Amino acid sequence: MKGVPDPRCSKNDSGAGGRLLEPCDLCEGEDFKLVASEDGHRIWRCLTCSLVQVRPLPPQTERENQEYWKLDLDDPAVRRARLGSRGVYSHGLNHLEEVTGASVAGKRVLDVGCGMGVFLDVAKERGAIPYGMDLSPEAVQFARKQLGIATVTVGDFESADFPLGFFQIITGWNVLEHVRSPRQWLAKASHLLADDGVLLIKVPNVRFSALASKLTSALRMLRLPTTGYIATAPPLHLYGFCTTTLRRALEAASFDVLSVERAPIRETRGLTGRAIVGLATLTSCLFAGTKEFHPVIMALARRRSGVKAACPP
Repeated sequence: MKGVPDPRCSKNDSGAGGRLLEPCDLCEGEDFKLVASEDGHRIWRCLTCSLVQVRPLPPQTERENQEYWKLDLDDPAVRRARLGSRGVYSHGLNHLEEVTGASVAGKRVLDVGCGMGVFLDVAKERGAIPYGMDLSPEAVQFARKQLGIATVTVGDFESADFPLGFFQIITGWNVLEHVRSPRQWLAKASHLLADDGVLLIKVPNVRFSALASKLTSALRMLRLPTTGYIATAPPLHLYGFCTTTLRRALEAASFDVLSVERAPIRETRGLTGRAIVGLATLTSCLFAGTKEFHPVIMALARRRSGVKAACPP
C-alpha cells in the first residue's frame, strides 16, 4: 500500500475521474477523511459515523466478479482452505444456538455469498433447511453437484425474490465488505427474515487490517504477507468495518445486536496463516479489548419483531 496524505473532503469534492463522492452509505454524511489509496482507488473514513469506504464507488462489472471466482475455484489451495473452514462455521452455529437458546434444526437458513456451499453443508448436517445465493455459476454448480444442495441459486441478493419473512436465519460470511451498499443489503435481509429471525455476519476488522497495513515495509523485510487497509484492495473490498460501525449498521437496519465478538481465523494456512495469527497475538498483547484489533469479527443480531428496515430501492 502506498501511503497518502490525510486531507478532509466533502461530498462536493471530486473523486477519481472528476466524479463527485457519494455520501456515506451508513449515515449519509458528506464529510470524509482520506486514509489510504490502493490500486487507484481512494479509501475514506466518514467523519460522522467512522465507516471506512471506497469513494467514489468503482464501476460495477460482472466480468470482474466472474474472473475473481474462476480464479478462486481453480486454485486447489483456496479450495482446500474453504473446505477447511467447517470448524469456523460450526463455531458460528454453536454461538448462534447458545445465544438464542434454540437449535437451527428445522429452520430455513439462507447463506448469501454461499460459494461452494460448505457452510450450508454444515448447517444441513444439523437439521437446518439450506438455501444459498452466489454470483458465481461455478460455485453454485459445485454446491449442487458435489454437496447435493439443490436450493442454491445464481443471482444478486438485493434483487432476490424470496417471499418476505421466509427465512429464520440469514448468514453472510465475508460478504458485507464486498457489496456496493451494506445499508441496502441489511435492509433486504430484514425484509426476508421472519419476526425475531436472526442474522449472522462475519467481516474483516478494519482496525486490524489498517494497523497491519502500516507495518507493510517491516513485514516485507521479514518476507511475511502484507494486507491492505481494508484487508483486500478495492474493488474486491469496498468497506471496512470495526465492532462499532458493524453494530451501528445493524441497528440502523432495525436489528437488535445480540453480540459482536472475535471470530476464528479461517482460510489461511502456511506462512500467511502463521503471520496473521502472530499479528493477532501481538495486537492482543498490546491493546486492551482484544476484539477491537482481532483480524475478523462476527456479529449476531435479531430482527425487531414487527419492525422492518426501509425497503431498499
